[in-house]
Amino acid sequence: MTICGFAAVRVLACGGQIYGNPLGYLDDAGTYHASDGAVLFGPGSACSNYDPSNFARLEPQPKCANTDCNTWLDSAIPPGYPMHAGCQGGSCGAGLTVSANTTPEPYPVYCTPGAVGDAYCSAFLTQFVIGGGRAIAHCVHQCSEISPENGGSPYCASGGPDFYACVAGERGSDCSATGRPTTNDELCVIRGASASSEIPCAPPPSIADAGNDQDALNDAGEEP
Repeated sequence: MTICGFAAVRVLACGGQIYGNPLGYLDDAGTYHASDGAVLFGPGSACSNYDPSNFARLEPQPKCANTDCNTWLDSAIPPGYPMHAGCQGGSCGAGLTVSANTTPEPYPVYCTPGAVGDAYCSAFLTQFVIGGGRAIAHCVHQCSEISPENGGSPYCASGGPDFYACVAGERGSDCSATGRPTTNDELCVIRGASASSEIPCAPPPSIADAGNDQDALNDAGEEP
């Protein structure tokens, strides 16, 4: 069961919460539990009955109002996927609420700093991943940072945003193992030693050389 849907993310933001993912723990299977053991969400749990081909509808939509954009977004993404939409220049556009950005995104997915928050952020996004993958995410301090002219330590601007929120992707890069950055609506998903940029609930990419490697082992008379 997913407890933090898109609507819930908006409520948290409006409520003024600074940080704090639900207290709990991540088990070896990648399922996130509440402190009393109740299952909050697990790998792929948000993908039930969702057709990833719906995601193609997120091409910019002309002639819109913000209410239209929310309806358009909700019809294209799985329930709870952390995206926001808005109308700019007469066209709907959408982006991940948890994307890396120099400016804190609207409707953040709040988290507790440290390893516990990192685990929560990864588990939260992995509920939109099927095929045994794990979404890469971290709990990151979000603020409008000021760098002093005298070379002192940077600090957050007074009165500006100052909270911890989940950010998708690898620190310092965007799923670089794929050879291209993620878009503003994809997750960075890792399986074993490889990573790929994927839309939510999409089947995992095929490994092109797996069959060739297997054939070579068979031809050599070796067991795989």
